[in-house]
Amino acid sequence: MANNSEQIVKLPFLETIRRSFLFVMVNFKDFAKISLPAFAVMIYEMSTNFQAICSIQPSGCEDSLRNKCSLILLGLVSIALAVVYCRRIILKDIGDFWTIASLRRIVSYFLYNIFLLFMIAFPSYLLIILLSLLLSSVSLPENISYLLLLIPFGITMFLSRFFLVFPAVTVDDKTMKLKESFFLTKGNVNRIFWGQIIMMLPGMVLLTVLSSAYNIVGSSSYLTNFIFTLLFVSLSFFDTCLKSSFYAHIYQYFTFYQKKKDEE
Repeated sequence: MANNSEQIVKLPFLETIRRSFLFVMVNFKDFAKISLPAFAVMIYEMSTNFQAICSIQPSGCEDSLRNKCSLILLGLVSIALAVVYCRRIILKDIGDFWTIASLRRIVSYFLYNIFLLFMIAFPSYLLIILLSLLLSSVSLPENISYLLLLIPFGITMFLSRFFLVFPAVTVDDKTMKLKESFFLTKGNVNRIFWGQIIMMLPGMVLLTVLSSAYNIVGSSSYLTNFIFTLLFVSLSFFDTCLKSSFYAHIYQYFTFYQKKKDEE
């Protein structure tokens, strides 16, 4: 698929961000329709005394199995939503979560997530340990050790060149593997990485507001926990769709130019 002699394609950063945000906002009804089945996660929350509240207000929460299951379940449902939403953008298809094909895409998406997390965590851990040992033998200010936290940050930025595999999985594009994604995104590390960060900002801000509102209310009644858990789950799904919109749009951009070059 790739030829190393081809010219580097630069992603139009601001235009991609604009289109990604605009799609979610203009097609908000699609977001509501697609995400509606995902709210089945609330059944688990209601049966376990709203464990997701710990994501809003961690203080006083126990590190229990139910809490971990809540996070895992929300993560899996978010992946399923990402798969369906990417297909909506790329193929104009509003599918569902429950077909065999959809489940296969969800599993592939999940496995790519696990792989990239491992590629970030394992070398980061090794480098931090190694550099910590080296720095311990040198008289340097203690605060210098905080710079080691930049290691996973840098590795994540580098690995952002693999992100095209996520939308590719959702549309059954078997030609887009890690190698092809890495080649097509050459010269676009900053655009992809910081684009993803920008798409996450609304979720971060709204989560902070939600946490502050929960503290102000100062009540842990069933109704209060239900409302705030519902808001948190809705916010999580909204954040998922924003990131998925960005992934889908960069996929469309790079594959468009790849097909155009292949036709020449």
